[in-house]
Amino acid sequence: MKTKLAALGYREVRGRNGNFLLPEGETARGHEFHYSVYEPRGETPFAYETSGRKGTKPDGYLAHRLVAGYVHFHFASAPAMVERWLAECEKVTING
Repeated sequence: MKTKLAALGYREVRGRNGNFLLPEGETARGHEFHYSVYEPRGETPFAYETSGRKGTKPDGYLAHRLVAGYVHFHFASAPAMVERWLAECEKVTING
């Protein structure tokens, strides 16, 4: 954790290969604000690229059916992403 904001602002997000929520080439918009910084260990696949005031960079974490990152997506900017997320949720079964 940092004592000051590590990131703040609006982002345009472009999907990368393997991202079931936001496939390669599709875009969405959102914002981020956080005090922590993600430091990947080893070869980690990024979920997407973000563009903002300070340029474009690979971002997010992608593993199996997990897509994680700091961006708070504005779902109205990518309605198909919501449909894909709901479809994946329907596949989940809970044991117990």
